[in-house]
Amino acid sequence: PHLRALRTLITYQLAAGKWNKRSMLQVDLKTAFLQAPNPSEHVWLKMPSDARATDAHLEGMFSEDGYAKALKTLYGTRDAPANLDRCIRERMYSFGYQECFTCPNVYVRFTEKGVPYEKYRLYSATEQAKVAENLSIDSWVYAYLDDMVAGGIDTSADDVFKQLGTVWEYGKPPAPPTRFLGIQQYISENGVFWCQSGLAKSLNVTITDENIEKLKYIVLLWFMFISGAIRYSTSTSSNNKQ
Repeated sequence: PHLRALRTLITYQLAAGKWNKRSMLQVDLKTAFLQAPNPSEHVWLKMPSDARATDAHLEGMFSEDGYAKALKTLYGTRDAPANLDRCIRERMYSFGYQECFTCPNVYVRFTEKGVPYEKYRLYSATEQAKVAENLSIDSWVYAYLDDMVAGGIDTSADDVFKQLGTVWEYGKPPAPPTRFLGIQQYISENGVFWCQSGLAKSLNVTITDENIEKLKYIVLLWFMFISGAIRYSTSTSSNNKQ
């Protein structure tokens, strides 16, 4: 459903006549889990046995008995995906986005047609009521773990990531996506071309004694990817939203 939602949103952008090579951009959140607060009271860290609480680089972090409460979400903990998802959701809501009911983690923002959202949000309640029947999609964002893809219509994708950059730190500046969810993407002035040739080529191999171990490794990676995706979608389903 998420890929169908993305195709629909991209088609909407093209129909609006506001498409160029930077109409859809992607970023990677730098150390994403550490950017999300940890609300749990049950995640604690134990100081390494060869360290001391008085060490300069650890001063003030651990108690005298060598324990510290995790204030940020830690990668690998059971609630890490749900914590990150909750943090993304709250921050997206603060920028006026709404989450799609049928496609969790896909966010859409509305504005008066032809008016960037930053200007529309300054309208009074009376002014917003007058244009309520003339709303259109301003921009959209799809967040999957530490990857974000955004499309801009009345607000450009560059401006969307400038806004989100006030609360998130990116690994690299926003750029047109080349690969997302295992799909190769090619952006042109006329739209987006999706291709899974890379995946197909990786599966088109002949099993021999020389490459059997490599194939086992590839299968293991895909198993980890699929099981992780299932766990993430379970942790971030609408039934778990808080």
